[in-house]
This record gives sequence, C-alpha cells and structure tokens, in this order.
Amino acid sequence: MDTEIVRKKVQELLEKEDMSTNEKKILIKLYLLCSKLDKYFSITKKNKKDTLKAMENEIYNIDNKVLTDAEKVYLEYIYYKNLNKPVLNDYIKYIKRKIVDNKNNLSEQEIEYLKELLVKIQILTNNDITFFNSSYELLNKYVDDDEIKRVKRG
Repeated sequence: MDTEIVRKKVQELLEKEDMSTNEKKILIKLYLLCSKLDKYFSITKKNKKDTLKAMENEIYNIDNKVLTDAEKVYLEYIYYKNLNKPVLNDYIKYIKRKIVDNKNNLSEQEIEYLKELLVKIQILTNNDITFFNSSYELLNKYVDDDEIKRVKRG
C-alpha cells in the first residue's frame, strides 16, 4: 500500500474520539516501525518478506535452532503470562486458552492472530517488537478496518 495513503489513514484514525488511548498507542508504534522498515527496504532494495523472516528467526534462535512460529508464540506467552496489567489480561487469557485448548494444532491463521496479539502486548509494555511481518499485517488491519467502516457508512 502507498505510504502516503497509509499515513493519511493512520492520521484519520488517530483523530477519532472513540479510539482508546491504548489503541492509539499501538497504531502509532506500528506506523513508526513499519515506516522505518519501509525506508530501510527502499534504500537496501532487499526482499521485504524474506528479510523480515530472517530478522525474526535471528531473534528466536536458541542453541542454533530456529523456533517454529508456534514455539515463538509459546515463548512470548511464557514471558508475559504473569504480568499484572488489567489492560493485558484479556489478551493473555485468550492466548493461554488457544495454546492450552489446541496444544500444537494451531492453524497458520490462529498463530498469526496470536502473534498480532503479542505485538500489541509488546507495544503496551514498551518492549521491543519481535514479530515484524505480523506488525505489517496488524497495521494493514487497522487501516483496512477504517476503510470498511467508511464503506458501511457511505
């Protein structure tokens, strides 16, 4: 998506009064991260998807073994599960329920959604974002949701 279009849509979303402070914080951090990454890719001309995956794999490399996406989600869940922040409780409970109920049978879509929730948790706890592709997906969902609402109104 064109960066100028995304910038304008993000600005429109931030002007909405019905958007919570936490959602605004998430949106701003996502936009800033994705903008920085886009600048990096425009300068280096590297393949975005492969490079983001390689960056993520570098973070989740334990004893020279790259974790699977399900293992990455579980590792992040373990890190955040004992946080005592009311704003995060619903996210953490949802992740726990999905992991416990489905054990290792999560679909790619479910894993992607859990990674997006973890990105939100990382932002709201002021930690580094570690799921780069998921950050782009989440930003696109914010931008597209606004577009869907606009179509329904008009």
